[in-house]
Amino acid sequence: MTTTVGNQTVRGRLPVQSTDLPPSINKLALLLIVGGGLGAGLIVYRTGQQTDVLVASRTIHPGDTMSASDFDTVRISGGSSNTVAATNEHSYINAVAVTTVPSGALINSLMFHARSGVLPSNGQALGISVPAAQRPSSQFSAGDVVQAYYVQSGNTAAGEVPPTASKIANPLLVIGVHTSSGDGSSIVSVLVDADTAAALAIPASHGQVVLTRLPPGAKPELSLTGR
Repeated sequence: MTTTVGNQTVRGRLPVQSTDLPPSINKLALLLIVGGGLGAGLIVYRTGQQTDVLVASRTIHPGDTMSASDFDTVRISGGSSNTVAATNEHSYINAVAVTTVPSGALINSLMFHARSGVLPSNGQALGISVPAAQRPSSQFSAGDVVQAYYVQSGNTAAGEVPPTASKIANPLLVIGVHTSSGDGSSIVSVLVDADTAAALAIPASHGQVVLTRLPPGAKPELSLTGR
């Protein structure tokens, strides 16, 4: 805007609206700043808290029974329902793994059956004596899924099923293995229900069971979770 004073032209400024904010808005802004500062402080405080939790000291396989040597302790910031405090380690001694746990992985309760329920209510552990010639050359281990065959003769080449063999049961989960240091024979413990136990007991006692290892991903008829 311009005005004329005498013979001179004076250039002025346009009116400017006041920038003063109402007191209520100023108070709100102050509350937001203070609240944000408190929230940030709480986050820093919580992340600064350290918790000792359990991790696997080795690769754990389904069916493995836990001991103190299977666990290590690490310190992490905070903690959650997906971890197990190191002070609760005693609750997992003698527990049985229901899944593969890689070495160094954080332990959580879903990985194990508590010692009060090692086997599912509808399950039994059945031991089968397997000569070295009636299993694959590589030893079975807990977590393997195997197929049991009935054979009339114990003279069977390693890992081979004779033409006269017949399946005794659906695929079975191996939950434990004990191998003799002498002749290489093994006691393979498998998880079975009552009907399968009855079908396997007699041929197993006569050395007439051959076990074959099924491919990874095979599903057993009964698992440690009862399904």
